[in-house]
Amino acid sequence: MTPNSLNNVQLDTLCGILDRGSAELSAVFEMIFGQPAEQLIVAPQMCPIVELGRKFASQELVTVHANFSGDLEGAFLLLQKELDFPGMRNAIEVAVSAGNNAPDPTDFLVRDWANQSLYDDAEKAGVSDADLKDTLGELGNVILGSYLSAIYAQVGLATFQDLPEANIQDRERAELRAAIEAYGQEAGSAFLSEISCTIGGEKTRMWLVLFLRHDGYQKLLERLNSA
Repeated sequence: MTPNSLNNVQLDTLCGILDRGSAELSAVFEMIFGQPAEQLIVAPQMCPIVELGRKFASQELVTVHANFSGDLEGAFLLLQKELDFPGMRNAIEVAVSAGNNAPDPTDFLVRDWANQSLYDDAEKAGVSDADLKDTLGELGNVILGSYLSAIYAQVGLATFQDLPEANIQDRERAELRAAIEAYGQEAGSAFLSEISCTIGGEKTRMWLVLFLRHDGYQKLLERLNSA
């Protein structure tokens, strides 16, 4: 059974199962960046894999990638187009600056931490590529975990995820092309969720993609029907 062989009701059901992880996104962003995501909009769909290639054609991407296995086998991608990355970079700079410059509670004479803008510090300090990769990798790790946990809570299918790897200059869209090649003919479609939000006054947008082996869709529907 592949998504291409499913009717609209079955596709909507699959999309609903896979999208349950988005309920935790606001908490995930606050945990990673130390501040809530405002104006959070999540738009999920089952997308033909061939359309994914067209959607991100000729785009330089920022990519987070991880595989998962167990009762379900597949791959996870978190994608940002280069033009959408500045807002994310700013949020990471703030989070890293806050962590690196955490005040010593006994050093209250040196600096008025309660009134100082973290954004001012971040703009002065900047972050390294390693900081960006580490934070993006952790973001991907927690988001993927929330989605896989939501699947387990609904239908009891347990999965184990690899540690994500981040690529902040994926000019050739290598991770996306590899996933399309690996899953395109077998699965036909993937779960795609567009996520837009504002963090610290900066707008950002990303796409979450879940690829499943073709039998994964059948397992999800069978478990749901037997519940």
